[in-house]
Amino acid sequence: MEESAHLPLHRREHGPKDSRGKTCFGGSPSANFGNRAQTILSRAHTRATRLKVLRYFAFGVTRRIRAPMLLSFLMNILALHLHRTTELLQAEGKPSEVLQQVWVISDCVQNVLIRCYLTSFLGFLTGFILNNAFQRHTKGLECAHKMSIQLRTGADLCLDVWARAGKPSDEDLRQGQELLAWVKVYFIQACRGLHSVTLRSKPHALRRTTDQWDQFLESQVSLSETALAAVDAHSNVLVSTLQMELIWWRWLTGVLNAESLPGKAGTPPPAISEARKHFEAARSSYHEAHLMASGVSASPVTVWLLGGLMYFFCLSLPFLSVRSFGTWSFVPTLCTAFFYFGARQVGHDLWKPYGVDHPGVVDIELFARAGALCEQLDNMNELFERGLYAPLEREPGDTHFQLVLEPRSLFSHTDLTE
Repeated sequence: MEESAHLPLHRREHGPKDSRGKTCFGGSPSANFGNRAQTILSRAHTRATRLKVLRYFAFGVTRRIRAPMLLSFLMNILALHLHRTTELLQAEGKPSEVLQQVWVISDCVQNVLIRCYLTSFLGFLTGFILNNAFQRHTKGLECAHKMSIQLRTGADLCLDVWARAGKPSDEDLRQGQELLAWVKVYFIQACRGLHSVTLRSKPHALRRTTDQWDQFLESQVSLSETALAAVDAHSNVLVSTLQMELIWWRWLTGVLNAESLPGKAGTPPPAISEARKHFEAARSSYHEAHLMASGVSASPVTVWLLGGLMYFFCLSLPFLSVRSFGTWSFVPTLCTAFFYFGARQVGHDLWKPYGVDHPGVVDIELFARAGALCEQLDNMNELFERGLYAPLEREPGDTHFQLVLEPRSLFSHTDLTE
């Protein structure tokens, strides 16, 4: 018996290795499940993932706000030119009435509108949008997180029933593999559906993401031709809740039947009944996550109004700062434009709960969660096949599962009703 069989689950090494010999998925090590902040931080342990995140904020956001940044820059040049022209005319004793009117209007806007209303309104509205978008993003990931934990807990209870009944037979091993395979299928298809909902208005990104999920499913799950036909029949570009229900009942009724499990005839053991509750809770979590993904977003009128106010503020700012900063007025102009429009763009990205639509950082969210769950299910299946399976333990309030450290006999017939 190998000593590594009784190591904690997160310490056992499975899956592809990188150049340093560490387990990896998509360029980053699989992490334990936690809240959104813990997940992103754990995914940022490698240099490649950190560069992806920095690349999104440095180039992804900047690339999409280059138009307002360019307009602010050109407006700053115009304001600086008018300011210099006014100074020259005043030095020659020939002030221009038009330029004087421009600066009078600028002073009025600065003293009345900008200081008292527009700055506070834009700050409040931007903060409100960012806060609500972040809450939506966090709650959406929490739903996916709960679904993964509930699926894994249900699978653990079923495997524990077979393990406690004695050394698993060939039929038990087959059903255990089928159970874990369908758990993978359900979670991967659920993640695919949640991700596709957020990209339903972007056909190119949707096709790219669909191909990625298809490749991921083929690499993680090995099913029979009948099972693959069932998955293909209920999978298209936009995985709907009805299709997920059909997939659910296909594998739940086929795998968790009372006749194939130890216990009284026609009566499943208490652990299986508990497993069914966890699977049902996972199904409810999926519906909640799908509702979060397809929920009502910001009104177009609100978006246009906010965009118009931001453009007005950023384009009028050069006329307000050129007198105080002179040539250096480019600094507050561009910094302010980047802050407001960058915050607005990040808010729009976070409003999509299951991944920013930017190549390279999407695997931080759903792909990474699906990869971590599949890896842990593979670990469970390996121990179950070798007859060394021990149930996963979870401390109250803890979101991390691990295997028990002390080996115990799994081949004694234990009364599960006690």
